[in-house]
Amino acid sequence: MLLRLILFFVAVGAWGQCSLEVDVDGDGRQERFEMAAEKSALLLHKEGLPRPVVIDANVTSRECYWLEIFGRRGLVVLPHGMQVRFYQFPGDARKPWPYRDLYSFYTASWQGGLIQADVDGDGVPDLFCGNYWIQSPPSFDLPWRLYAINAYHEHPLSASAQLHWDGERLLWVESKRPRGRVVWFRPPADRKQLWIEEAHEANRRYDCPQLSLIDGKPAISASTHRCQ
Repeated sequence: MLLRLILFFVAVGAWGQCSLEVDVDGDGRQERFEMAAEKSALLLHKEGLPRPVVIDANVTSRECYWLEIFGRRGLVVLPHGMQVRFYQFPGDARKPWPYRDLYSFYTASWQGGLIQADVDGDGVPDLFCGNYWIQSPPSFDLPWRLYAINAYHEHPLSASAQLHWDGERLLWVESKRPRGRVVWFRPPADRKQLWIEEAHEANRRYDCPQLSLIDGKPAISASTHRCQ
């Protein structure tokens, strides 16, 4: 598989300031990534090392994800909700982690949420993030391409979304706004155009609605502390 994404939901710290545990080097032990908010630094804590590894000394992200892209394993963060950045695991966690910005957003709202799906049916997994889906190129060195699903960016946090793809529709949850939107989006025949909005019973019902999966099915609940 060219692209494999392991998605970590709120329960294990993908939101807030990113905090993520994963076996980075395959030794059976979990390493921990975190954002040191007071220093705007992305750190890796590894057993046996006297101090954290500084992956990036000048970055801020509320989310982080571990994925594999074209055979390269690494960490994805969303700096200031304005980019999708991939830090490649260098083989030895103590060495510099090269990074590549897969895409930069030019929208007024902080983009949030990241999941994988083969959106265009070409057999290569793409990405959903915030207002958009991002089309994967056929190889690592080529550019990714961005297409809007919706135009919800009237507030700085409107696009701080939580997302679920059921294979046919995208559930889009405005997770940091009072009376947040909860909307299904169905792709049109031309998936590069804006997607078709469909009603969800929880739309505008909860303050800062939160998405979870129960027996594989999406469930929506309120979380007022997320509005802060």
